[in-house]
Amino acid sequence: MRSRWIVLGLCLAMVCGFQTATVRACPYCKADAAGLATCEAPPADDAASLPVMFSGGVDFASSYYFRGYLQADHGPIMQPYLNVFTSKTINEDLIIRPYVSLFNSTHFAPNNRMADMSDVMIGTVTSWNGFLIDSRYAYYNMSPLMRTPLHEIGAKVSYDVLNFWEGNDALKPFSLKPFVAAYGEFIPEQGQSQLFANVGFEPTWRFELAKTKVGLGLPIDWGLGGNGYYFNSNGSNAALGYFSTALTASVAIPVPEQYGKWFLNTSIQYLHLVADSVQVAGEGRDNVAIAKIGLSFIF
Repeated sequence: MRSRWIVLGLCLAMVCGFQTATVRACPYCKADAAGLATCEAPPADDAASLPVMFSGGVDFASSYYFRGYLQADHGPIMQPYLNVFTSKTINEDLIIRPYVSLFNSTHFAPNNRMADMSDVMIGTVTSWNGFLIDSRYAYYNMSPLMRTPLHEIGAKVSYDVLNFWEGNDALKPFSLKPFVAAYGEFIPEQGQSQLFANVGFEPTWRFELAKTKVGLGLPIDWGLGGNGYYFNSNGSNAALGYFSTALTASVAIPVPEQYGKWFLNTSIQYLHLVADSVQVAGEGRDNVAIAKIGLSFIF
């Protein structure tokens, strides 16, 4: 019986591998690891002179887990991404940013669980009085060994609680954003639907060091699942899949203004695997450290 659930756990890991974290969808949030680009991105009023904007970059990671499920932990792991978006100011409090987001993760070593994955997202980020709503649809393309398409739709809602003190100059370099997100996914060829949700908070601090802009972050989140997204060894649904926290840092790279804004990003993540299905997919490990470094831009 135990071996049957181990096999099911590995199969679920294969399916869940062809997704990308929700934070990758926002036009600005993947441009740096600690919110530095959010305050440095072109104002919405400037969109009239540049209707279409771009952000993107490439990350290199020591391993790749998605929502607790191991995808790759051997050899070089390269993750390029690109966002194309525009910005529309409805009024001084309401800004809407539609976007298209592309992501790829390539795992060069032959003995990884997944060789590669790609996805495309279409969504809208809405900013209103401290609230940020990132709603999107995603299509995930599987590796050459598994071409079953996967569709997902959902939203993430966050609020900067320091917005209550927006007139306080001492708090301007800081943000503290609790968030909740929910995503429903459907796999047509298997006729299967599942639910992923996560909650957490994202404190960030932006400052200057030696005339260079720096951003630090400490994101914390809990991954939750429904309808078998995570499960225990007896086959029952596991509500909690993982716990994660990280220390992130971004440094603005000085470049001429006509070349946009560039950032050097790095992070160290601690991941605690809770559900039996993610522990089996992670080859029995329940505590993991993940290092990442990358380069990103906004035009």
